[in-house]
Amino acid sequence: MSNIIDEIYQLTTEVRIDNFLCGWFEQLLDHILKTNEDKFSILIEKTLNTIKFNSNILKFIINCFIKQFNNNNNTYLISLASIIERKYPIDFDENIRQQTENCSNNDERKRIREFASMTAIGFKHQVFKNKIE
Repeated sequence: MSNIIDEIYQLTTEVRIDNFLCGWFEQLLDHILKTNEDKFSILIEKTLNTIKFNSNILKFIINCFIKQFNNNNNTYLISLASIIERKYPIDFDENIRQQTENCSNNDERKRIREFASMTAIGFKHQVFKNKIE
């Protein structure tokens, strides 16, 4: 099943498949959060790490993360969102800023800020040693 990501990647270089990517991601995320199946977890992680997303797809993906963000699934959801935050830091921050500004109530604004801060914990200030061989 892992070859499917390679095929999707190839498609993204040839044609525009934004709607497909949004549907693919939303369905995979929903399934994983309901079932915790490892083979689908690997698939969504490979999708996030391999496919290059445009700003509209990024916005959709981040919205999916925020929509699913709750006390029951935070650890895995945040690990997935952190992939996007590291890969597209400027787009991620801009999307979070826009979402926060567009909130109609303080509770939702607080939840979005908590989501954003959790994606950055442990990643922004990690020191990596250079390996000399």
